[in-house]
Amino acid sequence: MHRRPAAAFTLVELLSIIAIIAALTAAVMFFTVSYVQWSKTISDQRTLLVLNDALNRYKTEGGGVAGLTANATLSRILTALQSTITYGNHGHNVMQAGVTFRGKSIGSTGTGAQYHFSRFNSYADGSGDATNGTGGGVAAPSNAVANGGFETGDLSGWTTDGQESIVTSPICPVHSGTHACALGTGGYAHFSQTVTVPTGATLKSYIFAAGADYPAIKINFKGITVYNGFGYGMGSYAPISVNMSAYAGQSGTLDFIIDDSQGDSTTGFYFDDITLQ
Repeated sequence: MHRRPAAAFTLVELLSIIAIIAALTAAVMFFTVSYVQWSKTISDQRTLLVLNDALNRYKTEGGGVAGLTANATLSRILTALQSTITYGNHGHNVMQAGVTFRGKSIGSTGTGAQYHFSRFNSYADGSGDATNGTGGGVAAPSNAVANGGFETGDLSGWTTDGQESIVTSPICPVHSGTHACALGTGGYAHFSQTVTVPTGATLKSYIFAAGADYPAIKINFKGITVYNGFGYGMGSYAPISVNMSAYAGQSGTLDFIIDDSQGDSTTGFYFDDITLQ
């Protein structure tokens, strides 16, 4: 009698083994895809919690709710959350500056105190939500101030009183780039520009007072003083930051004023990196 070797498989057995392997492979792939999708969902939910936590702090710790409107650009809201705001006479940030949330879609709902982020999705576009189709993160808003860094090498975009000039690094101090705006030593000078304030915008600038006295610095918007302080003769640029949310959508003259009439009138003043975004 002829017997087949013990190690040999019949065609039926071989096909059964192949079917089992295929089923196991399909199951592994299914659970892998499901786990990855679940992980993304959990990650997005945590990001949404972080965003709304920062937003709640912004509302109650100096940022206010004036700029939180239904038509507010989401990129500007996110930029506002990363801007320095004043609370209890101290500047602070509710969200780390420079952080990019790589989402394909992000949505919000409500206005004012009820404004909040409603969704964040890192791997699929949302229907009806503001999206950046590339999924490369929320784009930073443009600067509403023209030639705020004076990198054109002139004072284009600005109206001046003749006391201003452009200086170049390394001969004179600049905050960034290669140019800055220098104000004369006559004791009083001002320069201005007509702007439209974006939603959730913060006005920022850097000033360097080269002398030992403390000149008065005033910034007006539409004739209203939004900043009133003093310069610093510390040998380096010092920041100025003003929350402009209350003026969202308004157009008017932004006027920078230096008054050193009570000082030695020999101090050199430099402005650089003026932004409104």
